[in-house]
Amino acid sequence: MHNVFGLVSLQAAETVGLEDSAAELDERMPVDVVCVLDVSSSMSGQKVQLVKDAVAFVISEMQPNDRLSIVSFNHSAQRHTPLKKMTSEGKDSSQQALMQLFASGGTSIASGLDCGIAVMHPCEIVEAVIKAFLFAISDKGTSTIPKSAAKVAQVKAMVN
Repeated sequence: MHNVFGLVSLQAAETVGLEDSAAELDERMPVDVVCVLDVSSSMSGQKVQLVKDAVAFVISEMQPNDRLSIVSFNHSAQRHTPLKKMTSEGKDSSQQALMQLFASGGTSIASGLDCGIAVMHPCEIVEAVIKAFLFAISDKGTSTIPKSAAKVAQVKAMVN
């Protein structure tokens, strides 16, 4: 059995009044999503494929005004895509970047979070976006959480 750690922060949108039309109910404010993915050697095989499949699903469900960025980390971190609108072209380039990920190297969750936070810098988040999300996906257990607690607090302060 393998433990996979994920950091997810979600906030529901405001309730829509009953007088709003069905079309308005289907609309929502755009979101920014930064996926911080562990691609260290411990994620080789099925684990890295599961992560890629999960992110591919997220990409497929995003609306054209949503933005997504992919960051990976092993012993260092790398941003594969900037925050990019999820138009058909944006989805295609994000899927291509995702397919090129492979597991190797050591694990530095802190460098991955640093890179993800840099992508989410307040000047990069547009006013129309209701909330920004940082997803950190790793097979490192909860013992790594205290080491990254300051980074998580920094993310929470930025997106709240």
